[in-house]
Amino acid sequence: MNYRTVISLGAKNIDSILEKYDNLLVEPNKQAVKNAHIAGMLFGYSLFARFGFVAASFYFGTLLVANYGLDREQTFTAIQIVFLASFGTGIAISHAPSIGKAKDSAGKVFEIIDEPS
Repeated sequence: MNYRTVISLGAKNIDSILEKYDNLLVEPNKQAVKNAHIAGMLFGYSLFARFGFVAASFYFGTLLVANYGLDREQTFTAIQIVFLASFGTGIAISHAPSIGKAKDSAGKVFEIIDEPS
């Protein structure tokens, strides 16, 4: 936006400004990389926990079928129902903060609408 102002400082000054800007970006870049690694580890852990639960459920179901003669189809259906219900609940709970923010925002909008002209 202020290209003319920057150019009026001269080429030597522009280079020093760009160098200072680059130096100021070093620390935020390091912090962003660190945060990305942490987020990746947490995401990997969440996937491990989810699929570990599924594996444990199927293993337990296999033991029930083998040792107690339960119906394989009903056992598989029950495991799938529990898994999908817990997955759906997790997704619904993850949206809870957004619902609270939306209610607050809607209240502010309705205050503006109800304001007398």
